[in-house]
Amino acid sequence: MNFATPNADARYFRVYGEGVGEKARQLMLKMQPILDSGFFLDKRNVLGWSFFSGFLKRCGAESAIVAGDLKAARERIAEGKFNDGEMKVFAEICKDFCEHKILAVRSSAEGDALGTGVYDSFFTLNSIENVCEFAKRVLASHFTENAALVRHDAKLDDGIGVMIEPLVANERGELTGYYKDNRGLDMPKTSPVFAPMISGFGRTYSYAAEDAQVGVVQGLAANYVKDPRFGIVITKENAGNGFQDILMDIMMSKKNHAQHHMKGMNKASLALDANANEKVVEFFDNCQTQVLYEEVFADLYGNAVKLHENLGNRAAYFEYATKATEGGRKHFINQIADDARSEFTFEPCKEVSRIAGQAVFVSGGGQKSAAQLVYINHKSGWEKLRQANKEHKNYFLIYEQGASWKGDMDDACTVIGYEHINNAAVIGVNSHEVRKEMMLDFSAHFGGILGLTGKILLGFEYYDQNSLIMEKIRRNAAAKKEYNRGCVVYELPLELLASEKMQYAQIILGQ
Repeated sequence: MNFATPNADARYFRVYGEGVGEKARQLMLKMQPILDSGFFLDKRNVLGWSFFSGFLKRCGAESAIVAGDLKAARERIAEGKFNDGEMKVFAEICKDFCEHKILAVRSSAEGDALGTGVYDSFFTLNSIENVCEFAKRVLASHFTENAALVRHDAKLDDGIGVMIEPLVANERGELTGYYKDNRGLDMPKTSPVFAPMISGFGRTYSYAAEDAQVGVVQGLAANYVKDPRFGIVITKENAGNGFQDILMDIMMSKKNHAQHHMKGMNKASLALDANANEKVVEFFDNCQTQVLYEEVFADLYGNAVKLHENLGNRAAYFEYATKATEGGRKHFINQIADDARSEFTFEPCKEVSRIAGQAVFVSGGGQKSAAQLVYINHKSGWEKLRQANKEHKNYFLIYEQGASWKGDMDDACTVIGYEHINNAAVIGVNSHEVRKEMMLDFSAHFGGILGLTGKILLGFEYYDQNSLIMEKIRRNAAAKKEYNRGCVVYELPLELLASEKMQYAQIILGQ
């Protein structure tokens, strides 16, 4: 692990131990450009990798790691106890955040600042017991097979830091849930509900957006605390949907209206799922006007442009959350990372008979070769993907989004895991719904993992039910292996030329 820790400004960072990880380090290095751009930063307490060295040894996790038993390591971390000195640190942290009810306990490892979602993050009430518990859970997420495989393929060192920070959100009321008491009975528990005005990710510059990009996501994380004993529940059902009425006609009957509208307003881009009526942007109930909608994104877009300039016109990925304060709404940066865009370009092939497919969205770039193409056209195909992935190397994976599930790429990442696709060289979405605006949202966490491990993410236009790209593959494939009706492997030589800068790629049939 990179143990270099920048000189942290004490107003924003308190560090315990060494090896703070990239997520914390990037925030420390980019603190001033962030603040100068109109964004805000909360104070953070960071537990470095060395802080946990004694704990890992005492609880027996270290010996399990040496033996290669990651499951045992996670179990021993869960059962382990911090000593008096370590508990004193947790007490100091909770006291430092005494004015905040809810804290975020997050990972900070090498490579995870680019929005990979490989490690866990949690939200919890500000108490020593809870913060200790979730710090252990974040630590344990480092020792999963999936995380180890990503580190291996991305050539990253082991090690993780834990960041503890206030949750960027406002209290939204209360929710009654249930938990099992020591007798096994369901007991009611009233919990406060918190949510940001809006949250999401963005890029200070994106070739796909041809400008700064601002995206909207639901909630704050996939692994929010569901147990009401911990005092917080954040879900799309209860986090507030007062903005739903404004967006409903945009999302349901005018699918492209949101994009055109935002493009016309300082060219900012908004990523929305136009087909899921239950997905709503999380806004306060008083956010009932289109004017405020425009103002919020104008703020975010303007700040992103300034941030790009303040970083020396170097592209950066960032995650943000907005909350209401007495002084007005404030946009906080929760995560940031250098986001080098691929400069690769190529001369397109002119032989129409050899072009199997042409992508209209590209994340990453370069030239790739393959001898197999794995094709998934039904949700049942994902069940066999792990087997196909083990049996093939450097293959192209193409799936039809509309036929596989209604979710997005982030859903795919959490459903199948990196271990299902680690041997693929290229991931392609083949759907009649593929648009650059939609793919911007898909390229968040899933795209972060692919970029980190050198894979290319593509979006192909799907013209009819037979799919033109797969029609050519089927005609030219020498052989195929069918795992089930949803997962088929075609044997044929393929070449890929992909340019993120051009936002264009070709899959070319080999000679």
